[in-house]
Amino acid sequence: MALGDSLQKFKQKVCGVFSTKELPKETIAHFRRAKAGSKGMVATSGCTKNKVFNMSTYKLHQLGDYATTICHFGTVENTTTQTGSTTPVSLCLLDNMGDKSELEHHRLKHFYARTNKNMKFAQQIAHHQRCVQLLNTIHRRMTGQPSKKKAKTQK
Repeated sequence: MALGDSLQKFKQKVCGVFSTKELPKETIAHFRRAKAGSKGMVATSGCTKNKVFNMSTYKLHQLGDYATTICHFGTVENTTTQTGSTTPVSLCLLDNMGDKSELEHHRLKHFYARTNKNMKFAQQIAHHQRCVQLLNTIHRRMTGQPSKKKAKTQK
């Protein structure tokens, strides 16, 4: 039986039997937004919305390709679908990448958070970049990996 058929059966047989409502925190958030948007009008509270199983989500659409993706590329934790990057997010924050991908902006924001945010923040970011570069060089020497400069000249 195909995944889509199984999901249709699940929706018909199981979801129809149960009456599901939104979580209390969702109800509170709806109330808060209604109160803020009403400008003095009192919003009704205690009204929880009914929830139904939504089969029209992209996440559910991609579920059928999940196993194949794992076989081809490995597990999908710590990866990103942003254009221009095949590097895990955690490595992008620490590695001094030569290309200017979309994640470069996030890497710089990571460094900016470590500055004191005064007028000399650019110098402080440069200092953090040099420190990371030095740590990466030390790590490559300890693990026996060639440096980036040597790897580029050997190609």
